[in-house]
Amino acid sequence: MSRIRQVIFLCAVCGSLGMGGRTAPEKIIREEPVLFITGEDGVPQGRLLLEPEKILKATDTAGVRSYAEGRDFVVDAPKRRIILPPGSAILAVTEAELYPAPGSPRSYDGHRNSRRHMCYSEDGWLPERQIRFTYRFRVDDRPLPKDGIGDVPHFRQKLLGKQPVNIAVFGDSISLGCNATAFLKLEPFQPVHYERFVRYLRTRYSCEVAWHNFSMGGKTAVWGAGNLEDLFRIHVVPDLIILAWGMNDASGGHTAEQFRKAIQTQMARLKEKFPDVEFLLLSSMLPNPEWKYAGTELFDSYSVILCSLARHDGVLTVNLTPYWRKIMERKGFMSLTGNGLNHPNDFGHRIYAEALIHAFER
Repeated sequence: MSRIRQVIFLCAVCGSLGMGGRTAPEKIIREEPVLFITGEDGVPQGRLLLEPEKILKATDTAGVRSYAEGRDFVVDAPKRRIILPPGSAILAVTEAELYPAPGSPRSYDGHRNSRRHMCYSEDGWLPERQIRFTYRFRVDDRPLPKDGIGDVPHFRQKLLGKQPVNIAVFGDSISLGCNATAFLKLEPFQPVHYERFVRYLRTRYSCEVAWHNFSMGGKTAVWGAGNLEDLFRIHVVPDLIILAWGMNDASGGHTAEQFRKAIQTQMARLKEKFPDVEFLLLSSMLPNPEWKYAGTELFDSYSVILCSLARHDGVLTVNLTPYWRKIMERKGFMSLTGNGLNHPNDFGHRIYAEALIHAFER
């Protein structure tokens, strides 16, 4: 792993934003969440992203309550596994809570198996059960985000010239900030990924960066193509517009061609209004694979479309989807989600931020 990529990893995922490649990184992951699920063997367990060398701290989401190795959890380092022993003060999620009975709290009739319901919560229930581990890792062998495709040369030039820049964001509820703890108004109040990205740009390039969010929860790229009026009325001229769609398009069954047409329409109409604007196209995280409306088979085709659009001048595509998939395979979806269905938790937002930062550190 190159030095610059180590820095990116530490900046976005470990939470130490703003190093910008100028300091040597430490081999520490900070506040990585783990949801402990009681399996068929009756043993509550969860997984870390990397093999830990030493657990430095384990706390609840708010950072108020601490947990002790040996008493509250046991580490199986080679398997990246954390196990809860009998008497642990850490709450594990049971089978009945993960697949609640109809009519019970957080029960949602959305499982692909019609005989089961699934856990869905837009409040603090899941974050409060995701224990945050800070640990020194042995080897950084995790997957890395893909390089950005295309470029936004005018936007880069303004950054390098330390000129003020304006960014507009147009996307769905993920871009709105759901379920970051700042959005939920819960400790530790960590922000949506764009705020992390903007903080990085400000520090890395020593310039003023303002961002303006026009995202709407529950909406699709198809809806967005016909609802650009609020963005048209932005009080500044944007230098960069981030288009981030896909989650609701997939759950709504929109075909790849419908998605392509919607993104192209948005870009054409926005370019007509703002002739000098450049675009960053961001693909989506994946939803809970057990959700009957997941539309998982559509996400890769959406990514292919976004990458193909980067052939145009002034378009940069950040393909998050395959990166998210690889991390999800290591940790499991429920340790990355804030609502159990289709929103990231704080760590998920940090994964988004890392992908964005990586595209600007090449």
